[in-house]
Amino acid sequence: MILIKDQYEISILRSIGISKKNIIIQYILRIIMVSFVALVIASVIGNTYGASIVSLLMSFLGASKIDFIINPIMVYLKIPLGYMAVISCVVFIVTRSIKNIKVNQVFN
Repeated sequence: MILIKDQYEISILRSIGISKKNIIIQYILRIIMVSFVALVIASVIGNTYGASIVSLLMSFLGASKIDFIINPIMVYLKIPLGYMAVISCVVFIVTRSIKNIKVNQVFN
């Protein structure tokens, strides 16, 4: 959806001589960096306040206190690496459609 929204900007970049490869790299880096920052923030918030938030919500159902048992290898290594691998694969696949954007089609 981002590529469709930015189709006009991509065609302008192409018309001033920026290569398709450089545009693809720009989009890949942008999306992966935003995903990485979101992953770090979510991990920190989830591990510091997650148990309190879940305990509060579950207290309405009768569970007075819930404690998380955190597996550091899983939380800080396996899940983030899997998440970033999936995001990277999707971004690589989707950004290949930049090659199909033609400058003359957008401006007509």
